[in-house]
Amino acid sequence: MLPISLIFVLSDGKNPPINAPDVTPVFTVARVRPTRVVMILDTSGSMRVSFYSSSFTLHVYYNMHSSYPLLCVVLFQTENRYLKLASAARNFITSVALDGSYGGIVDFDSYGVIIESRTLIKSDKTRHRLAVRVSEDASGGTCIGCGLEKGLEVLSENGANPEGGVVVLITDGQDNGGNEDFRDQMKKEYVAAGVVIDAVAFSNTAEETLVELQGETGGRFYLQTDDPGSTGLYHAFQATMGRNVNDFFQTDCGWLQILLDFKISKHSKKYST
Repeated sequence: MLPISLIFVLSDGKNPPINAPDVTPVFTVARVRPTRVVMILDTSGSMRVSFYSSSFTLHVYYNMHSSYPLLCVVLFQTENRYLKLASAARNFITSVALDGSYGGIVDFDSYGVIIESRTLIKSDKTRHRLAVRVSEDASGGTCIGCGLEKGLEVLSENGANPEGGVVVLITDGQDNGGNEDFRDQMKKEYVAAGVVIDAVAFSNTAEETLVELQGETGGRFYLQTDDPGSTGLYHAFQATMGRNVNDFFQTDCGWLQILLDFKISKHSKKYST
């Protein structure tokens, strides 16, 4: 084959040098961190508020001398908010969280407490161990910033970079007096760290606060009402885990993302005779 320089040579010498862009494709294979989700659960006293569930028991009392009922009593079963929250959290751990992802649990009332550090979910045994750690007790005040602080600590354990992590913040109220400034401080730290807050409000009271938190961190907002048919909690957990699934594929080596970056060089290459 003739050299490139000779291919462009014409006998009349009118073929000038050309500038051709460098179209060499650049392939970048990047190892992407597994999904990291920390549940930040409100265990304050207000979460003990009860509501009627969709289950009920019908008691019918008859007069022994008549076939007609003497008295009918309908007993509706009640649930409190935190029991519903605990049930949804355990369902997320046992049925929704993907193998190879990391999960953590933080409770908060007047203070924040790390219940379970960042844990690799890899077996039914691991899922069970995490699920039984979800508390069913609720008391005390409300310090959302305290919960956010501990959630960021979980994502940063052992010097890890928290960027790209997600927390699911669930609460039914607003901060008690004096805690608002700390919450705003934590919001700024989340934005700086690149951590997303997906927020679930258990009441309209919490909506304004949570919309601000999720909006400024790029998260999503869900509303869970006391209506027995409300599914905001379950949608939040499912959507959080599925946030980036479409962007990745799973291999035996973990989650990998292949980025094809086809770049045209700004500097042209000159071919001359």
